[in-house]
Amino acid sequence: MGNSEPTNYSTLSTAQLEDMLSRSTRWEEQIAIGEELNRRYTDRMRAEAGSNAEQIKHASKDRNRPNYQQREQDSRLPPSPMAPPGFDKGQQPSYQPSHPPQHSALRPTRKNRLAIASLVFGILGFTVLGSIAGLIVGFIALKQIKTRNQAGRGLAIAGIVISALWLLALGGYS
Repeated sequence: MGNSEPTNYSTLSTAQLEDMLSRSTRWEEQIAIGEELNRRYTDRMRAEAGSNAEQIKHASKDRNRPNYQQREQDSRLPPSPMAPPGFDKGQQPSYQPSHPPQHSALRPTRKNRLAIASLVFGILGFTVLGSIAGLIVGFIALKQIKTRNQAGRGLAIAGIVISALWLLALGGYS
């Protein structure tokens, strides 16, 4: 590993190659070991596919309805030799995406206009009627946002809160 001479990886066992791969720090060596392991894996898959071809071909007498149990059993591939260290070859890796996929049907389309109006009434609601209008329009906007899958929920809530604060402030001075 520390020498600069190329190693003949074809003479080493798969276990030795996997061990070398886990300890290697040079990317050139990692690539060469990975290529050798991949070649071995591909050769093994081709050999197994050739020996199983006759079994799969004659697994079902009815050609219109394949024997799904046999096909499922034959299609299982052995685990990759490139599995990370400490990986149990009997388990499947779990993939958890960092962000769930967003489909256009689930994504809000545009901001609700009533939510914007509620915020405007809330900001300019220094009269009792403006504050009441901000509250009513804000609650209607929240209902529309929920049923129509629109954006602007935060604007509607902000309009409701500001309008309520104006009502409390104006109610104390009346």
